[in-house]
Amino acid sequence: MQLELNLQFDDDALRDEWPLSQPRLRRLILAALPASCTDARINLAVFGRIAARALKRQFRGRDYATNVLTFPYEGPPSLSADIAICLPVLFSEAASAGRNPVHHAAHLAVHCVLHACGLDHHD
Repeated sequence: MQLELNLQFDDDALRDEWPLSQPRLRRLILAALPASCTDARINLAVFGRIAARALKRQFRGRDYATNVLTFPYEGPPSLSADIAICLPVLFSEAASAGRNPVHHAAHLAVHCVLHACGLDHHD
């Protein structure tokens, strides 16, 4: 399995707050990919609330910041996707649910990869 993972941050403050190391994020993504996947190119971008709200409005037609947005371009066996995560929403959800932010970030990363592979909430 070949994984090209690009982790990007809307600003340096978000980079400092991001709870997952790149090696851990890579392991999580590899574990979430189906066996049929031969290679994957994933761009994961971390945004603040204002930028995430603008993305949600532009691409989903809803005017609020959401925890994640997934943009799949090509499905397995060769996967290509962009993932946007709103860090303030991630932290807010983790606090509301009494979860560790590291665990919630891991959950959301896997959730997005599953969406990129074509699974939705009904599968």
